[in-house]
Amino acid sequence: MKIDQTIGAGAHAAVAIALSSLCALLLLLPVVLPVSSYHYDIFMYVDAEHRIRSGQVPHLDFVSPFGFLSLYGYALVKAAFPGAEPILAAQYAIVPLAAFLLAWALASAKPPKWAAIVIWGFFIALALAPANFNRPWGTSGGDAFGIYNRQAGLLLYVLVTALWWPASKWTVTIIAVLVLLVLFALKITAFAAGLILVIGAALAGRLDARGILAGAVAVGVLALVSLPVLLAYLKDIATMSQVAQEFAQGQLNRIIGALGQNIGPFFLLLGSTAALLSSQFIAVRGRTWQFAQAILRGPALPLAVLSFLGLLIESQNTGSQTLAFLLPAVLRMESLDEHRELPPKMRSLLLISVTGFCVLVGANLLLGYGQLATAQLRQHPVTELQNWGMRLVGREADIRKARAMLILQGGNPAYEERAAQLDLEMADSASPRTMMAYLLSLVDAANSIRDLQAAGERIELLATLDYVDPMPSLLGTPPIKGLPIAFAPDRTTPGPLRAQMRQQLLTADALLVPQCPVFVYRRAALETVASQLGDWRQLQLTPCWKIFLRDRPRQ
Repeated sequence: MKIDQTIGAGAHAAVAIALSSLCALLLLLPVVLPVSSYHYDIFMYVDAEHRIRSGQVPHLDFVSPFGFLSLYGYALVKAAFPGAEPILAAQYAIVPLAAFLLAWALASAKPPKWAAIVIWGFFIALALAPANFNRPWGTSGGDAFGIYNRQAGLLLYVLVTALWWPASKWTVTIIAVLVLLVLFALKITAFAAGLILVIGAALAGRLDARGILAGAVAVGVLALVSLPVLLAYLKDIATMSQVAQEFAQGQLNRIIGALGQNIGPFFLLLGSTAALLSSQFIAVRGRTWQFAQAILRGPALPLAVLSFLGLLIESQNTGSQTLAFLLPAVLRMESLDEHRELPPKMRSLLLISVTGFCVLVGANLLLGYGQLATAQLRQHPVTELQNWGMRLVGREADIRKARAMLILQGGNPAYEERAAQLDLEMADSASPRTMMAYLLSLVDAANSIRDLQAAGERIELLATLDYVDPMPSLLGTPPIKGLPIAFAPDRTTPGPLRAQMRQQLLTADALLVPQCPVFVYRRAALETVASQLGDWRQLQLTPCWKIFLRDRPRQ
């Protein structure tokens, strides 16, 4: 078998079809995921899907911290697979599109068989596992944290493949335009990174000018067709930017943190860049001006820019993809013909850097899969939420401790006082045991509300004063318009939005207050309306939930 053998277009299409079929099979099966350290994010999808089914439109009727495409994708998957595990439904919504775009890019580029197999292998590993591979929260098991960022990472993987492996200009241009469109409707920060890459490719002459023009016309038509939603989405982006300015002040620390998590792969990228610069220097025999021109035309500068963009994306709250979307570009560096005349030391540096990058990223992926597999061992049922197809299990010891946590925290004045004095946000909420306690208490609260309704209590509209609100979906009550699907004053809900949120909350028949655990977002949500609840009736619904009931007619 020759090293330069390629894989035919039919084989690439078959892989995309097989991957999409495997995702469909996993959505059909009663998949059980262990409770992880951060299940809150999936309830944004659960809440949004309930609102969409009720006729609400993302961004028009409620604010979302990420794009409407991810929400509609989840709603579409749940309509096709009602019993699908929610985390998998959200994760897999984008996989078929990304897989077929990757198949198209590879079929046109015709990379060597070894490169195509590696590119597909890493893509499939990233696509299938519902996990963040850098484990920023120490989680083991299926992870709901930042699904939209994992979706964006898959699309950036496709874009990098299309831009770095030579193919038809028309093919590259169409794929680039499509990926940018999807990224724009998915995650605006990932769109910004993709746009920088595409602009660089256009300046390097790797895109077709007529294709860019056709893409611009298509974008214009789509913008006109969806103008109300587009304007609302842009308004949401502007809203997020108000809190993002403060959030960005700590960006340097987050970049340093991302560098620390990816120190090995990043320095191997630097090794590849050094080898590329060496080859360019040798090619122009050290002439300074020609060397500068060679840098602008060659692969070293794009790889350096790509590495920096990778760190920026990983520095976001839920990157955790171990710089894996850079892998197609790194593989391309090793296969460039002009490096064949490199001095042995530089040639060895390039080979070691490329191989080491693949090994380190692959090791992280294997570790993630290993944690996901071992977390399934010795598991016992925690709870089953039939409305959502969610079947959660955990270790028996952790379940006992979670139930004990509910008893100790619920209605405990000493705990309330401690919570008011300390910032318990992530330290107290991002752990599997706390998530088990939350899920158990969620079911208890829902059952207690049903008992109140059966006793004649009028509860038609309700809302939860929390980071997320899955309760209307769980109970099947109408969702309230105008409430954001994620409440976080420091990230998603600036002051003007909180004022609007207060007005909408006060239209409810009942407001739920979770108390196990108490942390900063929950306290802030209660403070949003606390001064207006003087004439509302307060009940201790369960040890971990209070409820405020309206005693006067709704306005």
